[in-house]
This record gives sequence, structure tokens and C-alpha cells, in this order.
Amino acid sequence: MEPEKNSKDVVNLVIARLESMPSNVSVSIGGQTDSYTIKELIERVRKQDDIGQKMTEMQLNYIRSLGRAPANA
Repeated sequence: MEPEKNSKDVVNLVIARLESMPSNVSVSIGGQTDSYTIKELIERVRKQDDIGQKMTEMQLNYIRSLGRAPANA
């Protein structure tokens, strides 16, 4: 069964967050030995392949965690 696709708005949000990162950054995901440039990650998020979906999930979890942060932190 194919994984569920994220909405276009969510994909665009994740891409906007990735575009705000320095272009010389590389990211490893899920303990893999491969690392990905920001450009590669943006393309994978657009395709919503396994890596793109994992990046989307991580970004959404981070954004959701901001709403749970203690007020006095």
C-alpha cells in the first residue's frame, strides 16, 4: 500500500522552511549513511518519496512542538 500524500499546503510549508536554511547544509535522515543537500530534500519533499515524507513528518512534529512549549521557557 502506498503511503498517504501530504496536502499541497503542507508540502509548500516544508519547502519554505527548507528554503530558509543555508544552501551549504546537508542533512542525514533516519540514521542512514546518506546525506542530502537542501536542494535534494526540496525535490524529495515535492515527490513525497520516503525521504520527502520523513522530512515532512519531522518538520510537522517540530512545528507542533512549538505550540506545546512552556510559557516560561
